[in-house]
Amino acid sequence: MFETVVALHSGRKVYQHRLDSVVIDFVPKGRQLVITFEAARAVNDPYDDGRDGWGMEALLGEGYSVMAVKPRADDWYRGADLHAFLSGAAFGAFARRFDSRLFYGSSMGGYAALALSAAVPGSMVFAIAPQTSQDPSIVPWDTRFRFRRGGTWDGDFADARDSTASARRVYVAYDPFEPCDRAHAQRLNGDNIEHLRVPFGGHPCAALLARQHILLPVIEHILRGDRGFFPKLIRARRRDGLYIANLASRLRDPERRYRLYKKAWTVDPSTVVAAYEVMKYSDAENLYEDVLAIIKPFKDVDFVARLEIQAMFLMAARAYLLTGDGAAAQGLIEVLSVSPLCEAPIIADLVAALIPSGGENLVAILRQGAGQANLDPAPLSVAPPAMVETRAPSAMSFPEAVGLEVWLDAKRLELNAG
Repeated sequence: MFETVVALHSGRKVYQHRLDSVVIDFVPKGRQLVITFEAARAVNDPYDDGRDGWGMEALLGEGYSVMAVKPRADDWYRGADLHAFLSGAAFGAFARRFDSRLFYGSSMGGYAALALSAAVPGSMVFAIAPQTSQDPSIVPWDTRFRFRRGGTWDGDFADARDSTASARRVYVAYDPFEPCDRAHAQRLNGDNIEHLRVPFGGHPCAALLARQHILLPVIEHILRGDRGFFPKLIRARRRDGLYIANLASRLRDPERRYRLYKKAWTVDPSTVVAAYEVMKYSDAENLYEDVLAIIKPFKDVDFVARLEIQAMFLMAARAYLLTGDGAAAQGLIEVLSVSPLCEAPIIADLVAALIPSGGENLVAILRQGAGQANLDPAPLSVAPPAMVETRAPSAMSFPEAVGLEVWLDAKRLELNAG
């Protein structure tokens, strides 16, 4: 069934089975099998068949055998070829060779862990912030992924709720303050369902669980079939920067919200959402030295995956321009321009909004591509800081009111329509 031995980019050798919709890697180790399904990737982050499967390294380190199902698109694992593979007699016989089986995934992968566990009745399931479906007729209230639902929702496994009855036990971790995550979790009920609540863990709360180093202990408890273990494990989250930032996002008072974001950033300057919110405030107040201090933990990335970091790079580029360091500004924008995760015309529009004067060279880099634009290789020559036009955040083209991700989704539709 796993007919080929392949070396991944990490150097790890795996047994591999390739389908049109997914690549499946298998590494044998112990008598317990963990089948992993990863979440949807960042917007425009390419799916590379040579990547390590989600959680593989850590799980192998604990002695589990691992079968990592790696999607090739944000299709919510709806490929008929994958469904046929997992429902086939050969896979059923393979899975039953192990003493226990755990279907494990987060967000889009959480849906797969829930839904596809029905292929091997009696398995354990650990689903983190899962969707139970993305069929609009089943969950019309979940519109978060409306621009990339992927796949077709006809056929088998369309509603993960229908699959849970055949599982030995299902553990669902979610933030009860995330309305859609809570609503999906509430669709799951039965004597074999265990709800693991992660207040202010955000979506997906896997990030907070990983930062607290409790994912592997949770898996150990789950494979033993334990109950009631989770509240003690999750208690330490209250001292985590991401937890504090997620708590801040729920506050209505702007001053209190900013103070809590600042606390989260102080606790951990690499907490993206906290750094982004504190930088927005510093940028609005023209505190450019503060902006440049906040960007430091993120400057060495090879590519930019998160929308918040894209915006932070642009704010920092403007700060460099306004403090007379055009070369540093160009360096940040070039990281964006060559990143496979960025859509250059969209980022160029953001540059034009954030740097309405003095940024023409940066816009040219993005619109033509850094390697193709006919530009003077010398560092940017810009007007002195006092001469560079700035624009208040309330007037920027990327609107604070609707949020950056919604704005980018609209720009993508506009770009695709053109």
